[in-house]
Amino acid sequence: MRRTAVLAAVLVFGLALHLTVGENKIKKTNEKPSEEDEDDVDGGWLACDGTEAEACHCEQGEIDCDNVIFKDEKVLSTANLDIKNKTFRVVRATFRDNSINSLRKGRILPGHEETVQEIDFSRNRIVHIESGAFSRFRNLSKLYLSANKLGQLKKSHFLGLEKLHQLYLDNNKIADLTDGVFENLGSLRRLVLDGNKIKFRRGMFEGLDSLEELSLDNCAIDDLDVTAFQAIPTLKKLSLRGNPFTEVPRAVNTLSKLEFLDVSGTNIGEFHAKSLKDDHQVKQIYISDMPFLYAVQDCAFCGLERLERIYMNNCSKLHEIHPNAFGWSTLTDSKVTALTHFYVEHCNLTTLSEDTLPWDTLEELGIGGNPWNCSCETAYLLEDEYFSYEYTNTFPRCATPPKLRGQLLMSVAQADACESKASIERSGRFAAIFMLMLILIFCTIGIYLCVVTKRFHLLLQRVQHPQVSYSNLANKEDQQGLEQDFQPRPQEV
Repeated sequence: MRRTAVLAAVLVFGLALHLTVGENKIKKTNEKPSEEDEDDVDGGWLACDGTEAEACHCEQGEIDCDNVIFKDEKVLSTANLDIKNKTFRVVRATFRDNSINSLRKGRILPGHEETVQEIDFSRNRIVHIESGAFSRFRNLSKLYLSANKLGQLKKSHFLGLEKLHQLYLDNNKIADLTDGVFENLGSLRRLVLDGNKIKFRRGMFEGLDSLEELSLDNCAIDDLDVTAFQAIPTLKKLSLRGNPFTEVPRAVNTLSKLEFLDVSGTNIGEFHAKSLKDDHQVKQIYISDMPFLYAVQDCAFCGLERLERIYMNNCSKLHEIHPNAFGWSTLTDSKVTALTHFYVEHCNLTTLSEDTLPWDTLEELGIGGNPWNCSCETAYLLEDEYFSYEYTNTFPRCATPPKLRGQLLMSVAQADACESKASIERSGRFAAIFMLMLILIFCTIGIYLCVVTKRFHLLLQRVQHPQVSYSNLANKEDQQGLEQDFQPRPQEV
């Protein structure tokens, strides 16, 4: 009886202890880090002490503080670290997947600001950046602030970043950028603002004199003022994926140095001759994953002399590409002559005119996943006429006619898809056989005539020229005999 009572008491005590620990764990896990967390150690939190339990690991110029969870289940909430190894110099620092909510001046890797070239604060809870927080990072070239909770940016946030080349601000809560907010970033080459519902201002890009790459994916842009990119004429690469505009924004046509354009996932219904100006330097265009794109019209890409690659994959409603889309079916000077890669996989195309593309320069053709009508019009795509499609994961197949349904294009004979080609082939075979027979007949007659003519000629020679023999009179005795024969005879007495 006593044993039962003791066991019951132990079980109750254990259960109570378990619940208490569980509550404490939940409380600690859900507890939001406060600003006091950053200040609890004057010299910063100790890092890189070389033990297995170290919060951050230091090696070859890199400090790794990603997803730090301490023994008491508290998460890292500061970048104010005291690195134990005083000879270590930080070149790259990562603080991803933590609970840092504020960046303060003098409390980001203190003592190492001059050597840091790259720092990553992605996927934290940053809502506040103190003015001049990065002012001592004179050699910083890459700054990642992706997936935080930043709602506002100020010019003072970027003081001292004259050498910054890449800035990632994607997936924050930025709704407004004041004029000249990036004025201190004169060396910036890449700016990523994806996933922010930004209200565009004419002067928001002022000061970005070196900017070459700009990404504005999924920013809820339904249109852009023609002057939107006026301050960044040096732009070479522009991504506008996932925005709901129905036409290529006019602002795009003001970028004369643009080489790369991505408008995938937008609501554009057709590409036509006025979609892109013909004075662009564009080399690559991405128009994939378009839910409403149904046609590429006449001369849609005419004049784009440097266009090398175009991708229009996964456009389920795209059923028409005009034969003159690239200027090759008419006698014009606006042909696209540099095209090397053309992809229209998983669309709704049934035919593609042979006049559409410059086959002499084309290196890769991706047309798999379309319901191809294997007929005379598409016969040139069969039997490896131009390509074997080995570089694509989706091999093109015939959808019609029924007798060829499901067969790979490169395995279908042109004669099987096109009756006229079959007739031509039959006619060609007959003509070849007929010509061969004529040649044999003429050769036989010729040989016979040659033989007969030669015999007649030999017979004629025998009649006209009797056999004679010749003697060589070069020896002395013969010469003397000959001289005697020619001496005059003595007169008779």
